[in-house]
Amino acid sequence: MKVISLKVDENLLQALNDAAKREGVSKSEIVRRALVRYLEEIGLKTGGVRVRHVVLA
Repeated sequence: MKVISLKVDENLLQALNDAAKREGVSKSEIVRRALVRYLEEIGLKTGGVRVRHVVLA
């Protein structure tokens, strides 16, 4: 996998940390799932990666 970086505000970072802890996965995995879901929603192909659900509460 390739590495990217992004900037988020404190509230979004806290939500990301909470979601990763709740799901038992890394923050990177939460971001990947969210990105795949978004790209599929706008009709872009994601190379066959499928996601059932993401909780970012």
